[in-house]
Amino acid sequence: MKVHRVSGLILACACFGWAADALSAPADDELLVLGLRLSDGSLCTVLADKDGVRRAGDGLAIPRADGFWKGVMLDRKEKATRERVFFAAPAGSAASPPPLEAEENCESETAQTVLFVGPDFVAVEESAGGYCEGAAHPYASVGLKTFAIGTEIRPKALSVEAVFGKAALDVFEKTAEKAHGGEAKREEDCLRGAGPEDFGLVRIQGRWALRGALGYAAEVCRGNHEYFTVPFEPPAKVTGQTRLRKPFAALAKEHPGLLDAVVSPSGDILVLLKKTGVEVIAGGKSAGSMEIEGPSAVMTQWALGKSAARWRQEVPQVLVK
Repeated sequence: MKVHRVSGLILACACFGWAADALSAPADDELLVLGLRLSDGSLCTVLADKDGVRRAGDGLAIPRADGFWKGVMLDRKEKATRERVFFAAPAGSAASPPPLEAEENCESETAQTVLFVGPDFVAVEESAGGYCEGAAHPYASVGLKTFAIGTEIRPKALSVEAVFGKAALDVFEKTAEKAHGGEAKREEDCLRGAGPEDFGLVRIQGRWALRGALGYAAEVCRGNHEYFTVPFEPPAKVTGQTRLRKPFAALAKEHPGLLDAVVSPSGDILVLLKKTGVEVIAGGKSAGSMEIEGPSAVMTQWALGKSAARWRQEVPQVLVK
C-alpha cells in the first residue's frame, strides 16, 4: 500500500530590489506581476521587467476586472480548531474573513498550500484532519481544490467543466479513469476515483498544468492520495501563461539550479526562478536578481504598455499593510 505524506519546511524569506520606476512607459513596456509561494507557505509579490526585479510586498496583488485584490494566508485558531487558509478581498476594502467557528467536542486542523492564483480562480492543495468525541475513528484527507476568488473562507469547489469547459472535462475523466486503474488499483493502493472537482493547476517546468487527485477509498488508509497530470493546456485567459521560446531542459542546462521560467509575450524578457532566487534576463543579458530561497510561482500575470506603468505604481500600494 502506498502512503503519501505532506510535510512543510519553515524557512525565512529575504527579498531585495531596485528603485521605483517612472510614471510613464513606452508602448512596448512589459511588466510581470509574479506571485510567489515561499518555503514556509507564505506569499509575496515580485515585479520584474527589463530593468530588473524587486519585491513589491507581502501577499498577492491579484489583477482582476474590478481592480486589484489582495490575497493572503490566514493562520487562525479557535479552541481546538486550527486552520491555515487563503483569503482574498478587494484592495483597500473593509472586507474581513468570517470568524472561525469551533465545533464542540472536536479537534480539527485544515491547511492549504496555494498552487495557482489567477484573476478569477485559485487552486490549492488542502489537507484536513481531526477527531470528534464519540466518533469511531479520526479523519484525514489530502487533495486538490479549485474555487472562484471571493471573500469566503474555503468556498465551494468548482468542477473542471466550470473552469475550462466540457472538452477539458472529457479529457480529465478519461485520464482519471486510467490513473485510477479500476478495482485492482483501488484494492492495492486504497484509492478512490477522481471526481470532476478533484483538480488544480500546478506549475511544472515553465508551464501551468492541469492535475487531478485520487483520494483514499477507506478509513483504514485515510490520508492516502495520488496525483496525475491531465494532457490539457489551460487557456492563457485563465493562467496568463506565455509559452517558453526554448525547451525548459535546454534552459536548465544553461542555468544551473533552475526551478521555473516565465517569458514575456514579446520574448524579450525571461524571468528565471532558481533555488537561490529570481533573475531577469533582458535582451540576452542579466538585468538583475533577487535573493530568495526556494521560490515557487503561483501567479504569472503580464501587463503591457500603459498598463505596465500603472501596475508598477498600484501593486506596492495594494500590498501595504
